[in-house]
Amino acid sequence: MTVSSESEEILVEVDNSIGAKVGDHVIVSMEHMNILKAAAYVYIVPMIALIAGIVIAYYVLGMAGVESGREIISAVIGIVLMAVSYLYLKFNDKKFKESREYIPIVTRILMDI
Repeated sequence: MTVSSESEEILVEVDNSIGAKVGDHVIVSMEHMNILKAAAYVYIVPMIALIAGIVIAYYVLGMAGVESGREIISAVIGIVLMAVSYLYLKFNDKKFKESREYIPIVTRILMDI
């Protein structure tokens, strides 16, 4: 993806080890695996929690003999598990930021824009 000076400005927290100043146009980079892992944490893990919660609850409730409202209860359990996964991410946000693994790095300051 290429972002040019004509596109909208975005505000991103980056590792500025090369000393760029406020207002400088810069090139930032991040390893592809870190991008994929971050996307998995934010999108895939909660989706897996939702689906697993629904499926497991549906079958466990069926084995327990619950027939009335089994789908609704399963959906609620899935949503609760998805919410728990988001809360886990929220409460560990500081840990993720401190690891610097998911923070883009300023690689170059652009001179002429």
